[in-house]
Amino acid sequence: MKIAIINQPWNPFPPENASSIAIWNHEVAQRLVQYSDVHVYAGKDKIDTSKVSVQGIKIHGISTLWDRKLYHFFNFLNRGFNKVLPFFACRLYYGKYITRIAHDLQKQHCDIVHIPNFSQFVPIIRKYNPDIKIVLHMHCEWLTQLDARVIRNRLRQVDLIVGCSEYISSKIRNRFPEYAEKCVTVYNGVTIEEAGKIFDKGGIAKNGSVQLLFVGRLTPEKGVHVLIDACKILSKRIKNLYCNIVGPEAVTPKEFIVGLNHDNGISDLDSFYSKSYLSILKERVAAHKLDGIEFTGLVPHQRIRSYYEEADILVNPSFSESFGMSLVEAMAGSIPVVATKVGGMTEIVDDEITGKTVKPGDANELADAIYAIASDKKKALKMGKAGREKAVGRFSWDVISRKLYDHYEKVLGAHG
Repeated sequence: MKIAIINQPWNPFPPENASSIAIWNHEVAQRLVQYSDVHVYAGKDKIDTSKVSVQGIKIHGISTLWDRKLYHFFNFLNRGFNKVLPFFACRLYYGKYITRIAHDLQKQHCDIVHIPNFSQFVPIIRKYNPDIKIVLHMHCEWLTQLDARVIRNRLRQVDLIVGCSEYISSKIRNRFPEYAEKCVTVYNGVTIEEAGKIFDKGGIAKNGSVQLLFVGRLTPEKGVHVLIDACKILSKRIKNLYCNIVGPEAVTPKEFIVGLNHDNGISDLDSFYSKSYLSILKERVAAHKLDGIEFTGLVPHQRIRSYYEEADILVNPSFSESFGMSLVEAMAGSIPVVATKVGGMTEIVDDEITGKTVKPGDANELADAIYAIASDKKKALKMGKAGREKAVGRFSWDVISRKLYDHYEKVLGAHG
């Protein structure tokens, strides 16, 4: 089997400092080379062009210079004229990038091409590669948020639709029942290592301290401002409260999230786009007079583990989350978690078993959930152990990659 995986054009490969989608592509590609010939396409300025392969994965650098030059012009032109289909969902968006890939795929004679999120890439790939099997992998809700007529025509040309959670997959099936049989769920994964000393974490330490952890981009829909408000409440109940906020300021374009989603108070986040979100967070910390909050900025993915080792509880206060990568990373290290009841996170966190779930945007409820775990070491350890067992059994990269490969084989077999 010959497989092509398309990186988002702005993501580096290999992903030293990149998004969860780039990490997913890399981790899965590393494992698929055991069974297949694997090719990865990425922006030329995002890879080391001196290398033609990494870990057996063949890398193709594709120029994005023309697309980046056109982006601002077409985005401005499109604004206000097409509310149903925003520019990022149009065929002009990175159209040169995907057209160059489509031409190269003709030469490579791949059996399968794996596309993340951008359904507009599908008809371009199909035009130049009529026999290739197209897999559209959704890490977000765009298929159920954008114009159904346009999306339906694109899905007609897809052989397999993958959702990163059952939350995503079920929404697609409900909106497009004629394509329900094409739609499957393949979760994001986590590297399973020995838990080691992390098994001993959880609960308020003898000195009265608790170490919280947030891992993710600093962008309004991640709800870090709610976590800071919860820390203010908790500071009156926990003697020494600390919170590491790990991740860069990387605000999701407003049209990607606020303009499309009106659930869970997301439309109310509009006010956070008036200036730097990081500056808003720091001002909030200062106003609450919190000394134990630390913004670490961007941390290479391979060094994230050290922050998990220090943590007593992982908190994800997002308003929108298709999956929730930091949750499974924490659970793999036997750390109890607190997450909001949104998106795919309810599939990861078993309430009162591996952690606790709360309403999004409610700082008081978030604080209460954190305190309930922090104040009961026995409960914290039990949740951590249950989380570890679930991560090993359901979310390891080996499990994820094998499941995906099985779906590939079924698609090829069904059309063979």
